[in-house]
Amino acid sequence: MNEAQHKGPIYIYMVRGTRDHLHIAIAVDMEEKLEAINSGNGPVSLRSYTPVELVYVRRFSNYTEARPVVKKLKVYTRERKERLIATFSREWNASSGKTIEQACLISGRIGYLSSKASYDALQLEVRFLNSACGI
Repeated sequence: MNEAQHKGPIYIYMVRGTRDHLHIAIAVDMEEKLEAINSGNGPVSLRSYTPVELVYVRRFSNYTEARPVVKKLKVYTRERKERLIATFSREWNASSGKTIEQACLISGRIGYLSSKASYDALQLEVRFLNSACGI
């Protein structure tokens, strides 16, 4: 089953690999995905950049909500991505619980959308993210 057919929560994530490579994608099980990537069983495009570090993650209720956000993040400039990572990292580093759930709570506070957001809300949240990143 691929992400589009999955009926439960979906994660968008950004990882930083060796040589400062950033990779943005969607996953059904975030912890399993990180293990697969770092063990060499992840995307072929990442194999030469392992090990990777999770630098951003956000949970959505379904693929339909997550996909437009991933598309938007992928076209962001490197500078915009780094601003988002920096904002997320400040709160992540101050956090005592370093779990995927804690990371999702942090990313929820800094931008994007709630789990029941409509497409219109998505557009508002993307505009919010743009302003939060100084764009």
